[in-house]
Amino acid sequence: MTLSNFELDRYSRQLLIFGEEGQEVLKDLSVVVGGVGGLGSVSTIFLARLGVGHLKIVDSDLVSVSNLNRQALYDDVDVGEPKTEIAVEKLNEMNPGVEVEGVQTEITEENVSDLLREADCFVDGFDNMEARYVVNEECVERDIPFFHASCSGLEGRITTIVPGKTACLNCLYQGKDTMDSGPIPVAGFTPAKLAVMQVEQLTRYFLDMDGVLMDRLAIFPKQKMIPDEIEISRNVNCDVCGN
Repeated sequence: MTLSNFELDRYSRQLLIFGEEGQEVLKDLSVVVGGVGGLGSVSTIFLARLGVGHLKIVDSDLVSVSNLNRQALYDDVDVGEPKTEIAVEKLNEMNPGVEVEGVQTEITEENVSDLLREADCFVDGFDNMEARYVVNEECVERDIPFFHASCSGLEGRITTIVPGKTACLNCLYQGKDTMDSGPIPVAGFTPAKLAVMQVEQLTRYFLDMDGVLMDRLAIFPKQKMIPDEIEISRNVNCDVCGN
């Protein structure tokens, strides 16, 4: 894909980093974001401003007052409205050059194949492990990267899953539900920080840059701002990605 004169102007500052060829790679991407809450509402903002070609956002929820401390796409006037409808409208205003598609539904075993049919990658904005495991399996099946992040309280985790090369989500958590029951405690800056890192991971991966968290899990403990980093490895006997 070639860039228009308007795009050359719009992305001129990041072209100094990526070059026209890199921006064309981003323009050609089809990205699916599952969950447009604390993580997804921020990642979609920066994916749209980055200039990915097609952005599909999937969520079944309505905007609630309790979302507003952390879900950056929404305001008081949006309370009660479907998240995807509001997100599409606002993202289109941010960057009309990105094709934004909203799907107001939950991702399930029954629909995940259709939702990810044309996807080049998946960005995790979920707040539950069940949906993550469903998408993880589909990403392994389709051989597309899964940019995972999660948070609770002031703690956050992030890694990049590349099928066939890294541990998958099932390798990492063994199919367990690692989320606490009940409302998840969270301040807005924690998912925002992780979401921006997800977009950076996506960019570094598709532009073949160093710094991708493959087989590494970065953990931001609640006691400090600097993350700990642990090595993770693929389980050859994994039910999802094992040989």
